Amino acid sequence: MDRNTERTEELLDELYDTLTRLCHFYEGMKRQMVKRDDYTLETAERDFSALVCNEGMSVLPILADLIDLLDAKQAQYQS
Repeated sequence: MDRNTERTEELLDELYDTLTRLCHFYEGMKRQMVKRDDYTLETAERDFSALVCNEGMSVLPILADLIDLLDAKQAQYQS
């Protein structure tokens, strides 16, 4: 397995894991929102911080790396 293929597999695994974490996190948010009184300003601030400040809660950097890698791989095959 070449390095690009190995890195692609790593990124796909990381993307899957991050999506799993995000789905769990969002489900927790939804559960708290069922009872409107349970979702407070403090809860919203905590959720905001978790999503913005925690790299493990964002798929964007993973997708960007994956796009770069796949683009380079495609360029390699076209040359």
